[in-house]
Amino acid sequence: MPLFARLRKAVYDRRRGLGILAGLAVGTYLLAQYASSKLAEFQDESQRERTAKEKFYQNLEDCTFTVLALLPTLEEQLAEEYDVVGLTEELQRRTKGTGSSPASSGTLPSQPPSEAGQSTTTAESSQVSSPKSSALDESLLSAPSTIDSIASLPNSSVASSSSAPSDGGGVGAPPSEADSAEQHPAGTLQPSRWESKSKLELWTELKHLTFTRTLTAAYALPLLTLLTHMQLALLGRHSYLSCVRALARARAPVPFEPSSESRAAELSVETERAYLSFSWWALHRGWRVVGARVERAVREVLGPVGIKALVGEGEIEGWLEEIRRRVEREEDGSEFDFLPALFPPTPEDERAVLHASGLSSPTPTSPPPLSTSLLTFPPLPSTSTSTAAPSPSPSSTLAQLSPLLSETRAILRSSDFALVRRAALDTIFALLRAALVRECLPSHGERIVLVEQERVRLASVLPGVKRTGAMVLGGVPNEFVEAVAAVEELVGLSAVVYSNFGEHAKVP
Repeated sequence: MPLFARLRKAVYDRRRGLGILAGLAVGTYLLAQYASSKLAEFQDESQRERTAKEKFYQNLEDCTFTVLALLPTLEEQLAEEYDVVGLTEELQRRTKGTGSSPASSGTLPSQPPSEAGQSTTTAESSQVSSPKSSALDESLLSAPSTIDSIASLPNSSVASSSSAPSDGGGVGAPPSEADSAEQHPAGTLQPSRWESKSKLELWTELKHLTFTRTLTAAYALPLLTLLTHMQLALLGRHSYLSCVRALARARAPVPFEPSSESRAAELSVETERAYLSFSWWALHRGWRVVGARVERAVREVLGPVGIKALVGEGEIEGWLEEIRRRVEREEDGSEFDFLPALFPPTPEDERAVLHASGLSSPTPTSPPPLSTSLLTFPPLPSTSTSTAAPSPSPSSTLAQLSPLLSETRAILRSSDFALVRRAALDTIFALLRAALVRECLPSHGERIVLVEQERVRLASVLPGVKRTGAMVLGGVPNEFVEAVAAVEELVGLSAVVYSNFGEHAKVP
């Protein structure tokens, strides 16, 4: 007892200090617990942000690879619509027939006395550029002598063959054969029809088709890239939210089944495939809308320019600026609506694409003929862990597809998208201008320096224009695709679309 009494007395005498010590211990413990929970929360949030950022940048890479996979389809259609090769072969046939300059030879024909001072330089230019040019390019380079041989023709023949601009035709329906013959005489006419035209008329048409094909490719590439970024950003957002919901259910203290709303928010593979198939419109129909405007602008701007006219860097830049103004602006100065070139503009066109995808019943109007590329578009890999049926019904797919189409159309109509489109077009046309100058003007090469202030005849420029158009869609590596994908405004808009969760994040 005396020991217990002394211990109690000692505790009683030091009760204040012991109380303070106990309070400090409890406070330290609680503070450590709070700091630990906050640190774990911070680490978890950092991990989520890092995962979201990795998924977003992976989404951007997927966009680039998808565009590269689609470009051969677009290039094939442009080559068929604007048949520069076929028209060049007809010119080759006529050249061989007249014995002027066989296309297979690597040298230019003899020049007339008025051009004797330039013959040596022009021949050297042909030999330097021959490693980069095909036989068709060599045929094009022989244009000056061909034009000289028919120089007696009046200039009015050039204007008459190029003065009438092509009609854009309907937006939704593909151009008929008759319309195509009117819009692209050289691209769709048979050789028998070509025989009724003079060489000057064929060269004038070749001038129009070459520039139209290259500039149409310069417009189609950024538009297809922008559409692909918006589509994959929307699907990437749904994929990310599916991962978040699955992670939340896995970490829940009490396991629970996803609600019906949560299951309805999970996109099926069929929905993703059907949504991505809408890019078929831009690949097979939309580019024709822009192509008709480009061709009309090219004929209006380059129609008065003779095939023997001297061309320099200033002329190339001026033509590009004027053609862009005519393509991107209406006659009243308002901005041209590019939506029909990106997405089906009418419900009938939308139903036609859906019917071709097997998601709707046949409509009274016959759908457009679709190639197999519509259903072979690479779908976004699904990361959904939903327990939905593996083969949802068409009605459920359409129910999921409708909000995606509405949101996509709203994005494409927005002022932000218009700003991004202008930035992308400025980027690709800056590259195009530099490539045309590099490919078309020999003075920008390694050895050739021409007189007359770096100016060459327009006929000698056409091979460079053709090569530049091939680089836009078929370059490896493709600097045009990489430049458009790196546009800051496009990356920013993709991030906004990707992170615009809205009501989707409220579904448990």
